[in-house]
Amino acid sequence: MVFKSKIDWFFKGFILLFFGIGIVGAIFLAKSNDNGKDILFFQVFFIGLAFFFYILKQTTDYTFKKDVLYCRSAIFHKSLPYSSIRKIEVGTTLYAGLKFSTSLHGLIIHYNKFDDLFVSPENPELFMEKLIALNPSIIIIRKEKISKP
Repeated sequence: MVFKSKIDWFFKGFILLFFGIGIVGAIFLAKSNDNGKDILFFQVFFIGLAFFFYILKQTTDYTFKKDVLYCRSAIFHKSLPYSSIRKIEVGTTLYAGLKFSTSLHGLIIHYNKFDDLFVSPENPELFMEKLIALNPSIIIIRKEKISKP
């Protein structure tokens, strides 16, 4: 079973931002500068970044294989044996660590003794159900949302 990564407005915004900067910046450079190399470099750099984020969007997914959860994002891959997964944190948004995600909202999978991985499946509840079916000892920790007064 394969779960695609959820894509939020923030990630789509990065793609549009870099593409837009590449196009608009190249137009301004063309009007103010006669050096074609600067314009070409600028376009290639920012449109290349937009293309990289688009590739991440298309290739980020999580596959349940026989004995491992296989996480993939572009050229990066990670295999987590189901037996090594200890707990899952739900409700975390800002996370500074290993991410296989195209969203700000997702799950932190804790595995081995000190390792963790941030993922953002499109259907997190079904994703967790599948993991728990494969390893019933997984602990689910739900972070409460702080409401504004």
